[in-house]
Amino acid sequence: MKLIFILSWITGVTLITIPILLSIKLKKKRRISAAQVRRKEKFESFFYDLVDSENEKKSNYKIIRILKLANYPFGMDVFGYRLAQIIMPIGTATLVGILHFLQNHLRGYEEPFPILLFSGLVLISVFIPYLVVRTIAYQRRMQLSAEIAKFSHRLIVGVNDRAPLYYSIKRASRTAKVLKPYLDQLLIEWLESPKAAIKNFGDAVAINEVVPLVNTLLATWNAPKEKIVGLFQQQIRQIDAMRDFMIKRQIEMSPMGLTFVIVIPFFVVVGLMIFPWYQNMVDMMKEAF
Repeated sequence: MKLIFILSWITGVTLITIPILLSIKLKKKRRISAAQVRRKEKFESFFYDLVDSENEKKSNYKIIRILKLANYPFGMDVFGYRLAQIIMPIGTATLVGILHFLQNHLRGYEEPFPILLFSGLVLISVFIPYLVVRTIAYQRRMQLSAEIAKFSHRLIVGVNDRAPLYYSIKRASRTAKVLKPYLDQLLIEWLESPKAAIKNFGDAVAINEVVPLVNTLLATWNAPKEKIVGLFQQQIRQIDAMRDFMIKRQIEMSPMGLTFVIVIPFFVVVGLMIFPWYQNMVDMMKEAF
């Protein structure tokens, strides 16, 4: 009991003392000269110009499209993507070099540097940013496609209830998740110009499955209610056809993906089995020559 009391007292004193000590300014704040401020501003201006020029290059339109579809994962723009492509192989090469050095230091003798393993890991690391962004973009596209189909079905229900198109869109957007920010922006811009809002909505989503929805909204935003139902039913059939095509293509491509899932671990296991014989062969060649 006495020990608990002492520990509690020490903890309380520490929690009170440390913030007080940290709040005391031991030194006066150093005054920054005007030249340092100008150098800092010049560097920031150069850096932001470099980032903007890389982000606005027309040759990067494919990367921009993938990043936009992936909703700019980790806050990554084109400059960040290019920077990741540079940092990943450098980091991988540094890590392999450090591990090789530590291995030789711990064993007490020097082994040959694994050139093949080093080259393979560095080459794979170059493609890691692309594979990560591409995977996120593909998953997000499938989610957007599914939500567009659900939104269209719910929109028809609202139109059949004789509700205005604006309120039908608002009601149908309640269950959306990935599509919800785009629909909210559509509703905000709708009050100013419905036609411009619909076009901006299509440009923001930027996938093929949204084209029939955009065309239908453009054709029905000021059309009679009787015409709206027929156009939306036709649009739903188009979206379902596109989704069926994507699902069929995914099913057709699945054997190839399964092949990679099986083949890559197989080659890894074979490599691990062969590696001891490879080391023995290298040692024998060293002794012979």
